[in-house]
Amino acid sequence: WPTALSWRKRGGDPDIVGRLPQLLDEAGFAVDHIELIQRSARGNDSMFAWIDTWWHTFVPKLVSMGLLAQADADGLLGELAAMRGNPLRFVQCPPVWEVLATKR
Repeated sequence: WPTALSWRKRGGDPDIVGRLPQLLDEAGFAVDHIELIQRSARGNDSMFAWIDTWWHTFVPKLVSMGLLAQADADGLLGELAAMRGNPLRFVQCPPVWEVLATKR
C-alpha cells in the first residue's frame, strides 16, 4: 500500500509493533499487555472527520511522491465525500496497538 511504502521510504516503520515486544525485552522491560484497538467510523461520526482530514492531507503527498496515481487519489477522495455525513456509510480506522510494559 502506498502509505506504508511512503513511510518506509522516509525511514519509518509502520509495522514496528510486531518487533516491539522483542525490543522491549532486550531493553529490560517486561511486556505486560498487548491489545489491538480496532474502530470504525460512520460518515456522521466525529471519528470520520479524523479519517477524512488525514486522507485529504496525505493523498496529495502520495501523488507528489509518485506512489499513487491521480485517478486513484480522485477515486478515494470521491468515496470519502460520498461517505461524509451519511450514517449508513462507514470506514475502518487504522488499527491502534496498546502495548504496556514495565522496567524489570
